[in-house]
Amino acid sequence: MTVRMKHPTLPPEQTIDVQPATVRAHERMGWTVVDGQAPETPSTAEGKSPRRSPKENS
Repeated sequence: MTVRMKHPTLPPEQTIDVQPATVRAHERMGWTVVDGQAPETPSTAEGKSPRRSPKENS
């Protein structure tokens, strides 16, 4: 499944289809999800930070 997005500086009919995992990155670049579409929530593996706890670093 893809998510349709638009950008405020482009004509309203000019949209792009992106993978749900990339929606947040596109939103940081100014893109918004087209009305009526909700991106899927990322899986727990995609949402975890790669950082290690202080105990793991010592």
